[in-house]
Amino acid sequence: MSTAQIAATPSLLWCSVESNLQPTIAFLTRKLGMSTAKIAAMPILLCCSVESNLKPTVAFLTEELGMRKAKIATMPSRRMVRRV
Repeated sequence: MSTAQIAATPSLLWCSVESNLQPTIAFLTRKLGMSTAKIAAMPILLCCSVESNLKPTVAFLTEELGMRKAKIATMPSRRMVRRV
């Protein structure tokens, strides 16, 4: 991660590696198949709670809208991510 990415998302500095970053990266890569390059390009995703943000959002998109997880993994943008 570059200093520019950290400067753009300073809340990353307060995230615990064990309780925040690792679970979020694991969810994004294992459950959604998101590439680490995509995660690095959108570091704000690392600030999202798996339980209160990512899982409910993915459940809505898959169950209610019928989207495939592979499609969800390609679509995050700054406009879609809520800060927690």
